[in-house]
Amino acid sequence: MTVRLGVVEATQDAWNTGLQADRAALPWLHETAVIGQQFRHFHVDLPRLLCPLMKTRSFCASSSPLVDTRPFSYRWTIYRGELKP
Repeated sequence: MTVRLGVVEATQDAWNTGLQADRAALPWLHETAVIGQQFRHFHVDLPRLLCPLMKTRSFCASSSPLVDTRPFSYRWTIYRGELKP
């Protein structure tokens, strides 16, 4: 398993909401561990300079700074299911 960069926060929120709905339907699923970290990163997104020239909007549709120094954080939550007869 690896940390995936580039997950859009709104997408992650939708996934988390879906997971919480599933957990309500599966009361035997228990959170067993949470692993995470936060750090400041320095990212220069040079392809952004080409956005005015690009015909497609897929990459340039989302606004993103040329130089990004926001903190980056990730968290894995591990669940364990225990079925009782």
